[in-house]
Amino acid sequence: MRMREIWMFGGAVAIAGAAAGAQTVPIEVTIRNLSPNNATGLTPFAAAFHDGTWDAFDAGAAASPGVQLLAELGDPSLYLAEFMADQPQGVSGTIVATDGAFGPGIFLPGGEGSFVFDVDPAMHRYFSFGSMVVPSNDRFLGNDSGTAIELFDANGDFVG
Repeated sequence: MRMREIWMFGGAVAIAGAAAGAQTVPIEVTIRNLSPNNATGLTPFAAAFHDGTWDAFDAGAAASPGVQLLAELGDPSLYLAEFMADQPQGVSGTIVATDGAFGPGIFLPGGEGSFVFDVDPAMHRYFSFGSMVVPSNDRFLGNDSGTAIELFDANGDFVG
């Protein structure tokens, strides 16, 4: 198993996966809030695995209702529903803080949580995510391009 870490605004996403060979492989996504004490928190993360054609948002353009709900209230449900409507063969879920959590799974500084997803390397080559920055009323983070985070190459090999 190899691991890839993606660093972002005050946090890290660690993705561990196995080499292709089976139809599906387990991918563990771990979210850690690396912000210093008394800094910002992060709401539960929406996680999505897809073929690269899904693009949750474009910076500077109007947000979808799902991105707006995520950015304003930290609720990933509509964001993930929009994803599944666009990518019915996709894999998605919500990652909540289980260590250092506050409220409904919020990642306080130092908090972390993990979830294992079963993905098909041929169908789910790319990873997208979204989360609200706490406290705020409309700041969020996520990847602006559906192909920004490639997990598997065209042969289905993990590229971590």
